[in-house]
Amino acid sequence: MQEGIITRKFIEVCGEWLEEQDWLRVRGKLGIFSSAAVVWLGIQQRLTGNSLQSALSEMVKEIQARKEFIFIKQASKKIKKGDISSNTGGVSRAKKRISLGSIKELFNMSADEMLPPSAVESKRIYVLDGTNLTISRTKDNLTNFCSTGNGQGELHFPKIRAVGIHDLKTGIARRVAIGDWKSSEVGLARESLSELEPGSLIIGDRFYAKPVFIDACRAAGINLLVRLKD
Repeated sequence: MQEGIITRKFIEVCGEWLEEQDWLRVRGKLGIFSSAAVVWLGIQQRLTGNSLQSALSEMVKEIQARKEFIFIKQASKKIKKGDISSNTGGVSRAKKRISLGSIKELFNMSADEMLPPSAVESKRIYVLDGTNLTISRTKDNLTNFCSTGNGQGELHFPKIRAVGIHDLKTGIARRVAIGDWKSSEVGLARESLSELEPGSLIIGDRFYAKPVFIDACRAAGINLLVRLKD
C-alpha cells in the first residue's frame, strides 16, 4: 500500500517532466529499461535498503504479472511476453545513458514542485548536514569521484560526499550538492546558497562555523545559526 502511494506521488510530481524528456521510452524492439525505470529502481533501493538485484527482481515480477510497467511507454516484445531476465547488466548499461546533469535537473524540479506554493516566496528555515555514501566500483565512478583511501590503502568501493539543505517544515531537501571523497562539506554547502530565499535561516552544527561559510551566507542574505560548543 505504502509503495503504491509513493509510486503515484512520483508520477504526480515528475510524470510531465519524464514525458517531456522522453524518459519513458525504451530503445529498440527488445528494449527493457527506460530512463524512468532506471531512476525508479534507484529510488526503490534507497527506500527499501535492498540491493539492485532485489529491486530489479521485484520489478520483473510486476512486469511479468501485468505485461506492462508504469515507467515504460510503448512496451517492447520482451515486456509484452514477460520474457525478462533479472540480470543487472542491462540496468548498468542503461544507467550510462543518463547524464548527471539530467539527474540534477530532475531532483531540483521535483523538490521545487513538492514545496507548497507559498514556500518559495516566504522566508524559510533550513537544516544543513552532510553525509558520506558508498557507491559502486565502476570505471566511470572512479573517474568522476576518485578512489577512496583509509590511511592504509585504497578502499575497494569508492565513497562520495553529499551535503543537503532540508526545509524544516516539510523535510524536503531543497538542494543536495555532491562531490568526491576529497571535497569539503563547507565548499559543497556554499554551492546551494544561491538557491535559497534571502532572509532565510540555516541551522547547522559547529562544523559550519567557518569564516568562509559565514561570509558566503552573509553575501547571499542568509542567516546562519550554529552551535559553537558541545
